[in-house]
Amino acid sequence: MGSHKKIHDQDILDLFLKNKIFTIAQLANIAKCHPATVRSRIRSLRRNGEPIIPTKDGVVLVDEDGLSKEMAKAIIKTSRWLAKSIVGITIIANVTKKPLKEAIKLLPFTREERHALRGPLLLISNQINIADVEEDLNL
Repeated sequence: MGSHKKIHDQDILDLFLKNKIFTIAQLANIAKCHPATVRSRIRSLRRNGEPIIPTKDGVVLVDEDGLSKEMAKAIIKTSRWLAKSIVGITIIANVTKKPLKEAIKLLPFTREERHALRGPLLLISNQINIADVEEDLNL
């Protein structure tokens, strides 16, 4: 990528004027900065109310041509609620880890149950990585 430069929130918003969806890597390449810097700018923009939504294809800036800002804010709020719920479930899972291992020995998951769990858990993991929820939740 060459030398990195400092970018500001507005620089990222200006890039969205040319296109409504980018991957983090594309934004970093265009802005000639590190991907972590782009993620940081996007988190800052989202905290300030900009309707930037992570999707499987990249990050999207929602405007009047797409979802309403109210809908985007609702989606972000729901995503944050889901992330907080996942953190809570993780805490509970850590507490119940030993008893669960013992219970699974007595009554193991079937192949179908393992398969049914795999997809949703991978989806949740991808969403967490995309949104960098850990930092939003100050973990």
